[in-house]
Amino acid sequence: MTKEKTETDASHPESANAQMELPFDERLRRRAAELLAGHLALGGEFIGFCKQLSQDAKVDKTASIYAAARLMRASAHLADAFATVAQIERRRRTIVERIERGNLKQQELIAKKEDELHAAKTVERVYRRMNEHIEQSIKARLGEEGGYDSVARLVEHEGETIARLEREVDEAKAG
Repeated sequence: MTKEKTETDASHPESANAQMELPFDERLRRRAAELLAGHLALGGEFIGFCKQLSQDAKVDKTASIYAAARLMRASAHLADAFATVAQIERRRRTIVERIERGNLKQQELIAKKEDELHAAKTVERVYRRMNEHIEQSIKARLGEEGGYDSVARLVEHEGETIARLEREVDEAKAG
């Protein structure tokens, strides 16, 4: 007759000997995880019962819905406590907006560079407009159809403005 194995396998997690060989904190974590799983299963059954009650016409529907909501909230708090004891990994993410105050010298440098960029763009626009006037004037002076002497027109306009301002200055001195 062969000897039967009287001892349980120590590597099996449900083994009584395996439970005794584990340190206290590991046994506590495993027990908390088992209680959490049992509680969540019971909570699911109770929520199903509340749902069935809410479908029944004889029972107040809002009371059963509120009972299920309170149970879900309590289950969440209980699960959080058990998860802490069982050391279950969980992640909580928070979005934080940080307004970083830049270096004062860096801000001044950025402002100076932006001013230079704006000035350069303004000068470029002036030169482009001058080029357009010159091209139109050249076309008009060569006798091309559709061309007009915009430079001469601008010079004439500025001459009239200067003459008007000179008259106003003379009147102000005399007056």
